[in-house]
Amino acid sequence: LAESVVHAAETSGASSAALVEHATTFFSYSWTGTRLGDMLDAVEGQLERLEASDGKPRFVWIDMFCASQNLLAGVFEPDAHPRGSAERAARKEDTDHIFGDALEAVGELLLYCSPLSGTWLAPPHPYLDPERGEPPERWERRGPGAITRAWCLFEMGECLAKGYPLHVVLSPADVEGFEGLLTRRFDEIAGIVASIDAREAQISKTEDREYILAQVNRVEGGLGGVTQAVCAALRAWLAREGRAALARLPAAERGTSVLIHQLGRMLADQGELEEAGELFREALQAKRETLGDKHPSTLDTIYNLGDLLKAQGDLEGALALFCEDLEG
Repeated sequence: LAESVVHAAETSGASSAALVEHATTFFSYSWTGTRLGDMLDAVEGQLERLEASDGKPRFVWIDMFCASQNLLAGVFEPDAHPRGSAERAARKEDTDHIFGDALEAVGELLLYCSPLSGTWLAPPHPYLDPERGEPPERWERRGPGAITRAWCLFEMGECLAKGYPLHVVLSPADVEGFEGLLTRRFDEIAGIVASIDAREAQISKTEDREYILAQVNRVEGGLGGVTQAVCAALRAWLAREGRAALARLPAAERGTSVLIHQLGRMLADQGELEEAGELFREALQAKRETLGDKHPSTLDTIYNLGDLLKAQGDLEGALALFCEDLEG
C-alpha cells in the first residue's frame, strides 16, 4: 500500500505526503457483497462533490487500507505464534480501540448504501443482540448491506451521537438507476429505510459482541436509539434526493408523477406537514386538470390532503375533502 501511494504520487506529479494525512472522514461499509472498484468509485465521487462545495481537502479512513486485516484477525505466522499465546496477543492489533480512535479523529461519515434494491443472501452469522435468537437459514435480506452489520451500526451510532454529518454514497450501478428508483419506485426505498432494525444486525465474530454492544448502549436508547438515528438520517437524505428529483421533472409531469405523491406522504409521516401540503395541493390541481375529479389517482390525493388537514386541525377543510372522496 505504501508503494502504491508513492507510485500514484509520482504518476500524477504530486508529493506522496499530500496523499496521506490525519483522517477527516470515515467510510462505513459492509465487507460482504461489496466490490472494491464500486466502493472506491463511490468514495471518489462523493469527495469531489464535498471538496467542491467547501474547498476543504478530505482524507478518508477505510479499514482495509488503514488497518492490517491480518493483524486485526490475529492470523499471522501461526507456527511461530500459536493462537492463545502471549506473543500472538502482543502482535494483534487492538480491535477494541483502532476503530474507536479513528472515529474520534474524524468529523463526518460516508455510509455506503448499496445495494439500494433487490435481495441478497445474508451470511450465516449470528445476531449482534444474542436475545434475538438465531437468524433464519438462507435469509434473503433487502437494502444496504452496511445497515445489517454490527460494526457499521457501531460506527454510525458513534458518529451520529457526536453530531457528525452523514453522507450517503452509492455504487455506480445504483447511481445510474437512482433517478428511476426515485421517480417510479420511491415508496420501495422509503419502505427499506422504514424497516431498518438495529436488533437484526449480524456479527461475524462473537468475541466483538460485548465491546460493540457496550459502545452502542452509550447512545440514548441503545440499539433502538441507533435504529431511530440511522432511520432519521436516511429519511432526511431520501427527502433531499426526492426534492431534487422532483425539481428536475418537466413541469407537465410533476403534478401527476408518482414521486410527488410518495414524497408528500413521506414528508407528512415525518411531520413536515406544511411542505407535504404544498405537494399534495400541487398534485391535486394537476390531477383534476389532466385526469378529472373522479380518477382513482385524483381521489387518492384528495384523501391524503384531507388526512393532512385533519392532522393540522383543519377539520372543516378535511371534512369537505373526505366527503368528496367518499362520493367519488
